[in-house]
Parts: sequence; structure tokens; C-alpha cells
Amino acid sequence: LGIKYKEQENLRSIMWAKQGQLAEIQSIHDAELRLLQKINRADEEFELLFQRFAAGETTLAEFLESFLVSRKLHHIRLVQVKKL
Repeated sequence: LGIKYKEQENLRSIMWAKQGQLAEIQSIHDAELRLLQKINRADEEFELLFQRFAAGETTLAEFLESFLVSRKLHHIRLVQVKKL
């Protein structure tokens, strides 16, 4: 009976370790999906920004400032996705 109890404890600890690994993988996957969604939204916002600039609704300085900020965030997010 004592041997079976030790086997059960051993299996329980293995199960908890595997559940922890699965939870970590799931959270990484969720983070990757959120980053990809942000990248897609940023691309759409950039298209709108460019269209406003092309239509003359924003100045060159405003366009460049927004462009540089959005591209920097875009690049950071792409690097984060690759690291995940």
C-alpha cells in the first residue's frame, strides 16, 4: 500500500508539472495572438493615416510623426512575436 501511495504521489507531481507547462504554452499563444491583432490594427490605422495625408487632411510633419511612432511600435511587436 505504501508503494502504491508513493507511485500516486509521483504521478500527481508529474501531472501538475505537465499542467503548468500547458498553461504556460497557452498564455504564450494568447500573447502572440494579441500581438498579431495589434499589428493588424496598426496596419489598418497606417493606411487611414496615409489616405488622410494623400488627401491633404494632415501636414507632412504630422504624418511623419505618426508614421515614425507607428512603425516603431510595429517593429517592436514583430520582434516580440518572433521571440514568442
